[in-house]
Amino acid sequence: MVSFKIPQDDKIKWELYSLYRTQKNHYLKTKQWLTSIESINPSEIKIDDKIIQPSIENHKIGSNIMVKSPFSNKILTIKEGVNSFQNKLNMKTLNRASILLLLLVFIGCNQKTKH
Repeated sequence: MVSFKIPQDDKIKWELYSLYRTQKNHYLKTKQWLTSIESINPSEIKIDDKIIQPSIENHKIGSNIMVKSPFSNKILTIKEGVNSFQNKLNMKTLNRASILLLLLVFIGCNQKTKH
């Protein structure tokens, strides 16, 4: 069995993606962007005993959701807009352990559905 640890910044990226999905789903239903992080997710976001405090920056065609990582001090951002709901976190930013985890989950799900 292979063991590995998901990097803390990748955990933050998954939380940002969850906020992004909530924002996107709200827009698809109402054609309006949520304007505060509290309206997207009213609960505290905690990763490895650290509270992260994302912010949102609204603009004409959407918003950017960002946070400064308490682990690496990097600014992590997801950009979104009306015409392009693309997640700006691309696979190049994920490290190999995270990609391996995604593959293992995918393989496990596929094998369960084949039986």
